[in-house]
Amino acid sequence: MVQVLPTRHLTVWRHCVAAQGKVVGLLNPATVVGQGTDGIFSAAGPGGTAALNGSLSLHEEIGRLVSARVLLLSETPEAAHTLAAHLDSARTSRTAAYLCCLLSSCDLVNQALDTIAQARVLIVGCGGIGATAAVALGGVGVRSLHLCDPDLVEISNLNRQLFWRRADEGRLKVEVLGEVIADRFPDVKIDTCRERLDTIAQLGELIAGKDAMLFTADEPLGIDKVLRDRAGRSSAFMVFAGYTLRGEGVLRWGRQADVYTARTEGPTHWTKAPNGIAPSYGPLNLELAGQATALLVNGLIGDLAEPGWHKQVFDSDAFPRRVWGTHVDEHPIVS
Repeated sequence: MVQVLPTRHLTVWRHCVAAQGKVVGLLNPATVVGQGTDGIFSAAGPGGTAALNGSLSLHEEIGRLVSARVLLLSETPEAAHTLAAHLDSARTSRTAAYLCCLLSSCDLVNQALDTIAQARVLIVGCGGIGATAAVALGGVGVRSLHLCDPDLVEISNLNRQLFWRRADEGRLKVEVLGEVIADRFPDVKIDTCRERLDTIAQLGELIAGKDAMLFTADEPLGIDKVLRDRAGRSSAFMVFAGYTLRGEGVLRWGRQADVYTARTEGPTHWTKAPNGIAPSYGPLNLELAGQATALLVNGLIGDLAEPGWHKQVFDSDAFPRRVWGTHVDEHPIVS
């Protein structure tokens, strides 16, 4: 059986890695280890594979493991112990493990976990995309959610909105969603807003003091123009996910004034056609919710990871989703 970390100079205890009796960092929980037919031990992490043989010095071992992101160094032993506690916690273990693959040190992972926990997030629209994203954000570790939606649960929602039951018909979505989140994550503070938002004043009041906002509401049409102005004057990280008039699921995010392209330019006032039905396709909602949630969290910790400007458009015409290749030997899976 291969050792937890096959090195000469380093030892592992409760996730922590020690050198010469002093904790220097943490073993990345995504690490896998193995031994080749030549007897060489290897440890593979998000950054690559480190070959470990009996002739390496302490400095060489640490260098190879850090390069492969197998070892996350820490400025102090306390930082490594704090992160180890997060990895042992049922509440934070999976998020901490993910961040260990994204960030380069114990100190940065701890800082990211604190940032996520302290973030105040506004969600405007708690339907097929927003409700799923709200629960996911609570699971990631966000401890303050402000849920905004004036709509009531309808039976027609059940085919694409996962958290309502038939018994919830006629209840406010934000009320039911708040109960769902509180039952799963009792440490999350939940505020609700039942008003329909259509003015800068209303949105400005809600956005004030928030660190991030997810906007998924499709009505009233043109509200994106209102938010475009607000986005330019807010420090909150904003993610927009919804459906355009062309039937595409659109996802754009950032801190700039043009984060969301208006549906129309000029004086035309748009409204839904009589008996109109939004193309709110369940699987696409889940795609958008997952992407939007991940991007919002990445936006919160962007200064720690790789900041940047991104855009993604999901085209509803691409149905069903294309899968890479038709034969495994022709299109091997690569990382």
